[in-house]
Amino acid sequence: MHDDERREPRTEDQPSPLALGPAHWPAYAAAGVPLAPLADGPLTDLAQGMPVLLVGALVVAGASTVYRRFGGGRRRRRGVTLSPRTRARLRLRPGHGFASRGQLYRHYGRWPARRIAKHARRSLTLRDRWLGPWQEYATFHGRAQGLVHRWGVYSTFEDLVLMIGPPQEGKSQKAAASIIDAPGPVVVTSIRGDLIRDTVGLRQQRGYTWILNPEGVGLYGSNMRWNPVVGCEDIVAAVRRAGHMVEASENQGLSDASFWEDIGTMTLASLMHAAALMGGNLRNVRDWLAGGKEEITHLFYVLSEHGQASEHAAGVLWHLLNQMPEKTRESVITTLNRVLRFMIDPAVVETLCPPVGGSGDFDFEAFLNSKDTVYLVSSPNGYTTAPVFASFLAELVAVATAMGNRYEGADGSPRSRLDPPLTIEGDELANTAPVPVDSWASWASGSGIRIHMYFQSWARIRDRWGAEGAEALWGAAKCKVIGSGVTEEAVLVRMSRLIGKIDVREEDEITYDRRGNQRKRKRWSEVDIISPSEIRRIPRGKALVLRSSAAAPTIVTLDSIRRRRAYKQWQKAGAPVEGLFGIQQREIPTVRHELADPPPVPAPAPEPVDEIGARRARKDPGAAPPLPFPAQPVPVPDAHDSGADDPPAGWGDEWRAEWGTAQDPPPAPGPARGSNDDLPQGWSPWKRRSG
Repeated sequence: MHDDERREPRTEDQPSPLALGPAHWPAYAAAGVPLAPLADGPLTDLAQGMPVLLVGALVVAGASTVYRRFGGGRRRRRGVTLSPRTRARLRLRPGHGFASRGQLYRHYGRWPARRIAKHARRSLTLRDRWLGPWQEYATFHGRAQGLVHRWGVYSTFEDLVLMIGPPQEGKSQKAAASIIDAPGPVVVTSIRGDLIRDTVGLRQQRGYTWILNPEGVGLYGSNMRWNPVVGCEDIVAAVRRAGHMVEASENQGLSDASFWEDIGTMTLASLMHAAALMGGNLRNVRDWLAGGKEEITHLFYVLSEHGQASEHAAGVLWHLLNQMPEKTRESVITTLNRVLRFMIDPAVVETLCPPVGGSGDFDFEAFLNSKDTVYLVSSPNGYTTAPVFASFLAELVAVATAMGNRYEGADGSPRSRLDPPLTIEGDELANTAPVPVDSWASWASGSGIRIHMYFQSWARIRDRWGAEGAEALWGAAKCKVIGSGVTEEAVLVRMSRLIGKIDVREEDEITYDRRGNQRKRKRWSEVDIISPSEIRRIPRGKALVLRSSAAAPTIVTLDSIRRRRAYKQWQKAGAPVEGLFGIQQREIPTVRHELADPPPVPAPAPEPVDEIGARRARKDPGAAPPLPFPAQPVPVPDAHDSGADDPPAGWGDEWRAEWGTAQDPPPAPGPARGSNDDLPQGWSPWKRRSG
């Protein structure tokens, strides 16, 4: 269809001066309500009400003008218009193409949440859904436009919520509000401990609070222990836990199905399976990896002597030690040592290795049947505890899925999901517990698992789950929330294209025919409902919200726990917290500078005194033991003393080595050789010798 063939509704873009159209008849009827009591009276009484009617008509005309200027429908580009940023600050509808009040009620209100709760939460009656608290069936995000009454924006329990926003833009406050609203069990991941500080007191009013904080981040320390080896008697559970540990550490793009094909995962699973069969913990796994022949012998002894051990686990370890090339075997062991590097921290070892036979192991099924809360707290980098938290969260989801499949309601009817659902509030999930949420998103809501994820950037999502995983996560998120201050072009352009475009009427094109008659031609163009730059300029504290089933987006003032009445009352009461203790500071060794010098050489120990030999020496001097004289050096003959040639090399070596080198005895005391005292008396060289 050409531009000149487009037809335009008169009620929206070509109204009469007083907007006397059918679309505005209800407004005129409302303006004439004050004259209803005078309808049965005389005309004089009706004439007295004419000023009221005129005032009402003027009010309606002014409202119609404002509606045409800033209201819905197609947009007319004339004059200066207010930007979505300014309109959001004034609590007005952000502009053409955004959700109207009717659309807010139909797509963002409680009505769709009640409709979903009819089968998502069968434990709620009709009265509970319509007259009960909305926290039982809806997720609140914030308030949309409205000068007096601001419309609330909600999503259903089947919506996977994905929020992207830079730091300090309200993500944590929004997550804290969702935590205290959750009707069932909640598991929270945090990198600073602020979510515990703001919500632990209010969650204690619903159930017990568990804290797993091996690194000592924030105000509260761990009050729970979890042995990852317990439960690995089942080789399937061992493979699942080991696979998520390896994937969280190595980021190889593995899934539950590919865990069985990864040699590193199967090796760690076999070690955990053997440790579980003997009632051990991760210390045994670490020792087997770093041990020698004795530890390996003990490992195979456990697998061979236990009658119910997995043959597949023994085969994997036998292949690793006997048939695998040495370079490949060293690579596998290096990978597993990197996965278990969290065992270097003594606090982590104490948390994950409770005493054998002692209490403190976490019960997943008991937690899912309660309204308790688990806080998984790690440092901002999360590299140390990420394998542990990923394995814990994956095991919790696996148990929740299994329980949902065999769950029965109060009337005995089978259910396919948990009721109330499990809520996962994943703050910086890519750092704290990098689970395969991209694959979970397709079936989690059907098993009674709500997932709310909060990220700082789209690049972090792609880095953690890859390009395909990030696209799958984006497509599965039924409720997308983009906070203020986002500067990533990938997010801004993607969101702007997803929202779509709107027709805008430009200035009419004026032409003249041969006779000089003026002709006007309408011109239309398509523009973005909200451009990428306008998304970036969303005011602080607000966010752009889009549900997959909604016809249009909306801009809301984000929900914050600090605006909640329950939070204010809790703070006014002194923010009481029961049963928790602070962080225990770890003892750090002091520096000893004297250790920088080389160690001194120890003096030889004195030989023990031979008392028996000393007694014999006093009785018989010949029986005394020989004195330990030092060996005398052999004098080196001078080359000038003898003219004989040197003996050949090696000559005399055999007997010299066996008997040693002979030494000349010292000369006897007496006169020097060649003196006169050495001649006989009366001897003379001139005297002839007789006889």
